[in-house]
Amino acid sequence: MVWLHSKANDKLHISTIIRAFIGEISDEGARRDTEAAARQLTRLLGLRVVDQKKKITLVIDDAQELHANTINGLKRLRELDFLGQRELFGVVLIGQPKLTDKLKSQILRESAVRMEVDLMDEAHGWMHRQMREQYIKERWNNLLNRFQLDQTAAVIKTPASIDQFIYDLSLIHISERAG
Repeated sequence: MVWLHSKANDKLHISTIIRAFIGEISDEGARRDTEAAARQLTRLLGLRVVDQKKKITLVIDDAQELHANTINGLKRLRELDFLGQRELFGVVLIGQPKLTDKLKSQILRESAVRMEVDLMDEAHGWMHRQMREQYIKERWNNLLNRFQLDQTAAVIKTPASIDQFIYDLSLIHISERAG
């Protein structure tokens, strides 16, 4: 598994993804030319998939920050073959709801048709309010009173956001006590 993290101020381009991918699966330095690097990646992936029978997945976090051309570039990269073997790797894009909107755009329609989208939100059965309350209780061991627990679970939807909120809240309380 190769894990890449896109940041809003550090957009991932297809050439960056190719080079990072090569660096993760090989000790070889990536070729400078993007086309040559893509051929190099195809060879390296092909050797792992065809010869060594490995399965490889590329995971990109914060994928909502990817440019549409980069997503289309991933589609083209997946279409490369090695010794007749196609789809040398799988791709998992993890992102905020903005990613779903982006995939519905005209420029990504051809790529999106080949994608399976799993929405992990409350409307689709993921971490409903009771689950968020249970998570807070187990993770934060009664740090919040009942009102704070109810409000946090009602408004904040993801574990990372809940943790950040409670952590920030506890820092505020600590600084108030110190001051």
